[in-house]
Amino acid sequence: MRITMKNIYALILLVLTTATVAFGQSTKVTTGVINVQQGDYEEGVKNLKIGMSDLSQLNAKLIPKGFYYLGKGYMGILMTAQRDKNAELIAKYPNAMLDAYEAYANAKKHDDGKWGDKVDAELMRMYPMFLGSGNEMVSMAYKQKGDAQKEVLGEAMKYLNAAAEMRPESYVVQDLLGQSMVMKGDTAGAMTAFEKSIKLFGSNPPAQPDLFIGYTFYRVSLLARQKDKDLDKALSFLSQGQKALDGEWKKVKEKKADYSAEDYAKAEEQYNNGSKDIQSFELDIYLVSPDKLQEALAKFEKAAKEEPDNYVIHVAYASLLEKIDPAKAVEFYKKAIAIKPEEEHAYFNLGALYNNMAKEKFDQANAEKDYEKAAVFQKEGDEVFKLALPNFEKCYQLNPKNLTVIRALKQITIRLEMMDDYNKYKEAEAKLTGG
Repeated sequence: MRITMKNIYALILLVLTTATVAFGQSTKVTTGVINVQQGDYEEGVKNLKIGMSDLSQLNAKLIPKGFYYLGKGYMGILMTAQRDKNAELIAKYPNAMLDAYEAYANAKKHDDGKWGDKVDAELMRMYPMFLGSGNEMVSMAYKQKGDAQKEVLGEAMKYLNAAAEMRPESYVVQDLLGQSMVMKGDTAGAMTAFEKSIKLFGSNPPAQPDLFIGYTFYRVSLLARQKDKDLDKALSFLSQGQKALDGEWKKVKEKKADYSAEDYAKAEEQYNNGSKDIQSFELDIYLVSPDKLQEALAKFEKAAKEEPDNYVIHVAYASLLEKIDPAKAVEFYKKAIAIKPEEEHAYFNLGALYNNMAKEKFDQANAEKDYEKAAVFQKEGDEVFKLALPNFEKCYQLNPKNLTVIRALKQITIRLEMMDDYNKYKEAEAKLTGG
């Protein structure tokens, strides 16, 4: 085939055009880098996006640099908008953080050995922001339902998955991913995430005490019970959770001098609430599993002896004892009250126990055909009611908005013909119910 002058001209033109395009893109990248370095982030992002539109036209060494500065440009826009409280700029770049992460990920993908450490440093700075955004969205999702919840969860997982890439050793991220998956109905994925979180916590414990760690074990235990129907597995996770929580509380106590009185009291409350929730769930499993009752009694009796000042354990043990030895249950509720007289739980349970014992007497009276014997049962029931009364009254003092307590007090006071007290509780009920 003969090469004509026309063909040669076309070939030269093609080469020149390609070179011009490549030169133009490289120039845009270089200009964009300078823009970002000078703090002109929007212009920098604009130029870099044009320059990075066709990577095949760029020198290989320019690619990771371009992506690195594109990431810095997006983050510069975000930080500027937040600093200036510029809602218009935030709305213009709603995904700036995710776009920055994608740019940094591409910089690492194309790294020639020069940019990897710089990208990692930027990602480390971004990690708390991604974790915080993911956490905030998960919290928001708990308050929503249906499509609105799904949409929020979808966004949350974008941030959390990115955070997991940044910090694969983070047990907190895995816990939040697990929570998201539970809400999405992916129980298998949630179980995997929670178990990974627990494993990471064990291998890489936090520098600062985490008094919420018990809830990760609580959540995986809940899945083991509901999804797998494996009570032994659920109980095992709860036991591990209590040990982990105790370990974190020990750290707090060892560094008590570093805490203000207010912060230490708050930490103690967090520990107590976590322990109470774990023990309550454990107790619930035991209470619905008659075959485990003896195992539970032995466990809680031993624990009560080893920890004579542990309020939660004494209440849990007393709750188990109600089924087989009410008198001993009363004894341990009273011990719990002596440990923490400001807590209402033991008062309520003891009042309810007396209330049920009184009801048994009244049921016996109703079933008795002999009037005199029936009267004896009713009198005994009234005496037991009198024992329930001060416990419910104490509950009411500690929490005057508890309708269950108010209604119990109405029942007892009308039975004991304490009309002034009855009217007081009747009025309290009306205020709370609007009746």
